[in-house]
Amino acid sequence: MQENSRLRPRTGSDGAGWLNAVDRANAADDEAAKIAALSALARTERVDVYWTTLIVHLTRALADTHQLPLAQALGDVIGAVGARALPAYMPTLSLCKGERLNNDEVLQDCRRVASAFEQGDTFITEMIGLAIARRAWPADSPEWKAAQEETRVAGYRMHASGQLELKSWFGARWAQEFLSLCEQNRREQDVALAQIVKAGKSPDPPPDWTSVNN
Repeated sequence: MQENSRLRPRTGSDGAGWLNAVDRANAADDEAAKIAALSALARTERVDVYWTTLIVHLTRALADTHQLPLAQALGDVIGAVGARALPAYMPTLSLCKGERLNNDEVLQDCRRVASAFEQGDTFITEMIGLAIARRAWPADSPEWKAAQEETRVAGYRMHASGQLELKSWFGARWAQEFLSLCEQNRREQDVALAQIVKAGKSPDPPPDWTSVNN
């Protein structure tokens, strides 16, 4: 995450910094520290890794070496960011399940954590938030139903944008357009939505479309 902190300063509204605290508490199997870190994360507004910023800055820097064509540089950076820059989400996900949710304070924290993740700037982050929301709300509640539908929509948009990228064969024009969209949008999800709309596709899944995450 060092590249991340150099590109943009952390603010109190971004909960990404607390994920390390959750991870450390989980590794130490310190229940009090786990709950404290979860509570701190619940007081944040979103979980951002500044995905679009990283993609633009790192791709431009790599392309400026003239060792790789722009499209290849972009593809390599996307792979590297996905493998290295995204934090470990599983410790946080594991805190919001099972008997812990019988504790009302933990339950409320998990609901707030779910909201922060849902506002995050990558599909993975959003999906983690939606998974937590589906655990933290009763299955017959409006909140659970909304999380279920948002999961379906996000899954569809991930799939649709991925198909468009495969059809482009990661050419130079695609790379330029993709970087431009990253410069214009804060979130990976918004980049994907712009790709779908530009291609003339519906941004909404058909009624019979089901996500693998459902």
